[in-house]
Amino acid sequence: MVTAPFFLKHSDLLRLVLIESIKSTSNSSNLLVFQESIRGLLEEAIVQNTLRILHDLNDCASVLAAIFYQTLISSSANTNEDEIIAELQRKIDIAWEGIADE
Repeated sequence: MVTAPFFLKHSDLLRLVLIESIKSTSNSSNLLVFQESIRGLLEEAIVQNTLRILHDLNDCASVLAAIFYQTLISSSANTNEDEIIAELQRKIDIAWEGIADE
């Protein structure tokens, strides 16, 4: 089984795997499966009244999945897992809270 520490040691391989996953045109691509998983979590939170959203559920899941993949691709040269997680958290916070200061 390939694990996160393996990819952190072989960042060039992680970048290649992620890019190929994104380029996949199959409806069952890893990106779409991951996006659907996020959508399910968001939907569950809405049903439980722990989340209210202003935008389309599919669009929200797509944005969060895109942030995840973009962060992994851009940070794959960084072998510090804690820094990658912190960067991902900062980006998700921006999306979650919104960019505009209103």
